[in-house]
Amino acid sequence: MAWLCRRRGLRPFFGLGFDPLAPVAVFERLEPGNSFAFYAYPGSGLDYAEQALSLNKEFLEEEIPAEQLFSAPLGAVEGMYRILGELCAQHLRDWNVVLVPLGPKTHVLASVLVAHRLRAVSCIRTQTQWVRPKRVEAAGVPCATRVTFGTCNDGPAELCKRQGCIGPPAAE
Repeated sequence: MAWLCRRRGLRPFFGLGFDPLAPVAVFERLEPGNSFAFYAYPGSGLDYAEQALSLNKEFLEEEIPAEQLFSAPLGAVEGMYRILGELCAQHLRDWNVVLVPLGPKTHVLASVLVAHRLRAVSCIRTQTQWVRPKRVEAAGVPCATRVTFGTCNDGPAELCKRQGCIGPPAAE
């Protein structure tokens, strides 16, 4: 977890999945003042967004103002990274920002990348045990993401040398 300095308090961003107890449990441990939540829309199935909202209905009604609930496409890691990065950056001056991604995997990846890029942002991983796991059908649409760190106007060979890679880059 990132270093927490004295600010107004915690500003968590909850990524909603199919476990209705996980966000409640984390929320009770964090005891934040004002929170945001996000979910995948469209999801991998026709009604997965509605299922996530329905399963988390009690949490949303009690803890998340309607204007602080937003959606992002399932396969758009880059878009979700940008959205979360911009939202987190807006709150970093006054709040300790915490990302709590509970699903789906592409949103978890975007959250981890934001926390890696913005060192003042923390990312909490949670795990629950289900008696009967939720069956999630594959969407049939592959999602491929390439993650590169740093920027470089030089060629790939120069970037490889600067990052301390062993051996030459695969192609130039």
